[in-house]
Amino acid sequence: MSKGDAQLRNRILRGLSPEEYQRLLPFSQRVRLATGEVLFEAGDRINEFYFLDSGMASLLSTTESGSTTEVGMVGYEGFVGTALVLKANRMPYRSMMQIAGEATKIKAQSVLDQFDKNLRLRNVVLRYLHVVLTQVSQSALCNRFHTLEERLCRWLMISRDIIDSDEIPLTQELLSQMLGVARTGVTMTAGALQQSGLIRYRRGRITILDAEALADASCECYRIVKQEFDHFLKS
Repeated sequence: MSKGDAQLRNRILRGLSPEEYQRLLPFSQRVRLATGEVLFEAGDRINEFYFLDSGMASLLSTTESGSTTEVGMVGYEGFVGTALVLKANRMPYRSMMQIAGEATKIKAQSVLDQFDKNLRLRNVVLRYLHVVLTQVSQSALCNRFHTLEERLCRWLMISRDIIDSDEIPLTQELLSQMLGVARTGVTMTAGALQQSGLIRYRRGRITILDAEALADASCECYRIVKQEFDHFLKS
């Protein structure tokens, strides 16, 4: 696969020069990732990075009893496995594909070698880490202070930005895992948004009908995360 291949959409990999990208190719593999596929469990050793081109992965904080809540999302803008860049060799979160997609899986050490040598790569990865940390901190605040409706609106809008589509394929079960609430709560809240004409929800697929109104119904966490997301894509 060449760097110019249309499949390669990842923001970080596309920022590399052809020569820099060629150095990573021997350690790279194109993979398809299914909905619900677990990339890492919390505590797993990080031996490879997943640079997403499509779809979306969730970073899930998990309790001892097995309850989960989402603290971050990863799409074509970044990669899964960022903890290793911060010198922690194990995943702090469960990482699961929320929406199926494709990625370039690269041996972690080869990326770290280039990270140490390449100032441009180092700078873009550090900027991306800031995006991830913003998501994690805002998720903690959001889960504590904002209503389920605000949180769901935030989640839908961030998902829309990441996959660049008004069609979001997702079941109630996955939504309840992301938001850390019972399925009945998701059903009631999604139903209220549907009655208001903001979304249409049927057969495991959410269609955003009024993105502007949905953004207005979101808490300020969405606007903070979006600002950092947009800034990173333009940098």
